[in-house]
Amino acid sequence: PKNRFTAEQQKKFDRTFLSSLSFDENGNELNRLTMIYQQFTDVHQHQFTREYFRDFLSTFFDLNDEIIAERLFVLFGQGEKCLSLKHFLSAMNVLLYAN
Repeated sequence: PKNRFTAEQQKKFDRTFLSSLSFDENGNELNRLTMIYQQFTDVHQHQFTREYFRDFLSTFFDLNDEIIAERLFVLFGQGEKCLSLKHFLSAMNVLLYAN
């Protein structure tokens, strides 16, 4: 898809997005979650698909209900086939802080 933002608009959007998250102020949680996402996607051909999201929820949150996992993927992924880093961080924000 074509980028709809100028470079400055993209930076502003990224700052706004990051400030909307409830992670610690020094960025440790954000860095660790980003590393988890990157490590997980490196193992799975750089894609965080439904199946891997379901496995992730089962492993890290002991959430084994496939229907709930599927609905969470649809909610967080906004209809995409794979979760982007932003989608993943938004999901973790909700699951960890209920925000």
